[in-house]
Amino acid sequence: MEKDKLNGGLFMKNLIRVGALLLCILFFTLPLVQCSQDSSYNASGWEISTGTGKLFSEKNKGYPLVFLLLIIPVILLIASLGIIKNYSFTELRNISIVGLLAKIVFLIYANSLLKSGEYKGAFELTGFNYLVLGIYIGLCAIAFYCVKNESEDIYVQKESSNIVHNDKKCRCCNKIFSGSYTACPHCGSSLYEELNSSTNVSSISPINTNYGDTWTCKKCNEVNPNTAPTCKGCGSYK
Repeated sequence: MEKDKLNGGLFMKNLIRVGALLLCILFFTLPLVQCSQDSSYNASGWEISTGTGKLFSEKNKGYPLVFLLLIIPVILLIASLGIIKNYSFTELRNISIVGLLAKIVFLIYANSLLKSGEYKGAFELTGFNYLVLGIYIGLCAIAFYCVKNESEDIYVQKESSNIVHNDKKCRCCNKIFSGSYTACPHCGSSLYEELNSSTNVSSISPINTNYGDTWTCKKCNEVNPNTAPTCKGCGSYK
């Protein structure tokens, strides 16, 4: 089970890595803005932020704020690869949300700019922008799903290990009880194990049923008096 969870988490992180790599390629190489009259005149995110490329003149200073769109997918890629440290899905989710919000702001700002003033009708956004938006939404969905699963696993582990030190498990009837009992309140046996958070309850195996006046042999099921150390049927020790 733990191995399946580990493999599942690795698969999800690989999905995030692929998405982050696609974002880097889209922002750095593929056109986000193009000329309305001639689509060969276009600019990638890098060219928009630096004011370089075929679409811009040498005097254009570019739009430095677009650097935010370039930096976030790079950070997401580095984080998903675990180059600096082993980032959790919570941190990957937060980075994805920031990237999604930055992309939405860029789309709103660029759309309003290209439909007014000196740029009106001269340039337009390409479909790659909406591909980027879709990738970010997918990354956020993956990260949210993984964070939810992580939270549920932590809760289950916490609940399963929440056994106080005075809890006991009877080795005859397998029932768990707590308190200052010196014998099991269910069957009266004094054979019990002290439990704590490091004890695996399922690993405590019961011994022969030997409380009361008789005990039953595990091999032949012969009922013997409690004073007899061996089975009268097969000679096995109790």
